[in-house]
Amino acid sequence: MDQDESIPVFDWFANQHTLEERAEFVEQISSVLTSFFQPGDSVLDLCCGAGAIAFFLEDQGANVTGIDLAPYLIAMAREEATKRRSRITFIQGNALTGPLGNEEYDFAVCLGNAVLHFPHEDFSQFRDRVYQALKPEGRLAVEYRDGVLRVLTMSEVKEVIEEGAEGQIERRFKEYDPARGAYV
Repeated sequence: MDQDESIPVFDWFANQHTLEERAEFVEQISSVLTSFFQPGDSVLDLCCGAGAIAFFLEDQGANVTGIDLAPYLIAMAREEATKRRSRITFIQGNALTGPLGNEEYDFAVCLGNAVLHFPHEDFSQFRDRVYQALKPEGRLAVEYRDGVLRVLTMSEVKEVIEEGAEGQIERRFKEYDPARGAYV
């Protein structure tokens, strides 16, 4: 890359949320997640990506619906579901406007810091829609990792080398521009 170029956060993160890339994360949170639902419960996986959490939840006996805005990730999830003969319903849609239902779920999750992808002013709409989708005693688990902590601990990615269609792609990240939601 000869010049600075903005890379939308979602484009860079999309390939970081494949089943293989999410295996360690799923293992880290598995014991906490299983304490919030029982086998047979209906679970909604908001911003499900390629389905890593959804497949874990199904393996634990939950009836799972996953929703994500990204067609690419939903296609990956559906392909994996076919391979596994999974009964998970994967919906390509926006959690703010897509079909979530009314009092259908015992438990909902929004993990992987996905809640940060919602504009601040839309969070109350997100909260209200999830509340409407949950049964009266339903629960919501949201994962949020403070971005300031990541910067302080220097855990932000500085360089990425990926195998692309035309060979290696090298990216160096100078800064994050929160106003545009992009790395430079």
